[in-house]
Amino acid sequence: MISEGPFDYRKVNIAAQRDAPGSLMEHMQRLIRTRRACPEIGWGDCTVLPTPESGVLALHCAWRGQSVLTLHNLSDRRVDVRLSADGLPESLTPLFCDDGQRNPCPTDEPIALGSYGFRWFRADGERR
Repeated sequence: MISEGPFDYRKVNIAAQRDAPGSLMEHMQRLIRTRRACPEIGWGDCTVLPTPESGVLALHCAWRGQSVLTLHNLSDRRVDVRLSADGLPESLTPLFCDDGQRNPCPTDEPIALGSYGFRWFRADGERR
């Protein structure tokens, strides 16, 4: 058990983080809710999309006529990613990201990712 420093059990615990905005617990709960709302990720066919940035992992998962696109920047610098995948719609609906962006992203424009940043999108509008 960690009893000192920033990860002291008295600071990092369920009671301390339950209602704290921006806490690790709040982030994890949001991640779990988003992942559960995206069966395409677990059940669908996933394809790695090519990107000009070697530090970016782009995955397109499709299942039952719906699809989700996830972008993960694994590098320590900010990048702008241009997608070059056939079959993507004109605009992507944001689901989950590290910077709070909620605006749709046109697929013909670069998508900004901060260092170690991520963005998840629904490629076919809202799930039916």
